[in-house]
Amino acid sequence: MTRKLAAVLAVAAIALASCGGDVANDVVDEPTPAPTAVPAPTDRDAPPTGNGETVTDTNGMAARLVKPEGGTTDARPSTYDHVEVSDRSATVFYYAGVEPCSVLDRVEVEEGADQVVITLFIGSKAGPETACIALAEYKAVQVELDRELGDRQIVDGAA
Repeated sequence: MTRKLAAVLAVAAIALASCGGDVANDVVDEPTPAPTAVPAPTDRDAPPTGNGETVTDTNGMAARLVKPEGGTTDARPSTYDHVEVSDRSATVFYYAGVEPCSVLDRVEVEEGADQVVITLFIGSKAGPETACIALAEYKAVQVELDRELGDRQIVDGAA
């Protein structure tokens, strides 16, 4: 039995030696650190386009102050959210798409004895290759009145 035991142990030793190898000579690859990802700039990172600064309404919401640019295509009357009046100045707050797809073309003001009709005209300056996204932006435009509003009502000319 001693011979059989010696033979079994020899076979086991050979099998273990062929599977395990010499740990001292094994090369262990260190994990390669993942590259640091630098996000590409997006349109959200860019400063707003247009000709305005930010103005805050009485509800604390910031709107981008714009000026009529003219020269748009397909300018149409557009309703607005609300108007805030101070002395002879009216600030009209409205929602519109992003430029160049949605641009304030002009503001028409008709002052009467009982009311002031303010109409915003929104058009486009986008070229035929421009992709326009359906995204609303809160904007405002300041309008000077001929005299203080007083008891007169403001009417949306596009409503």
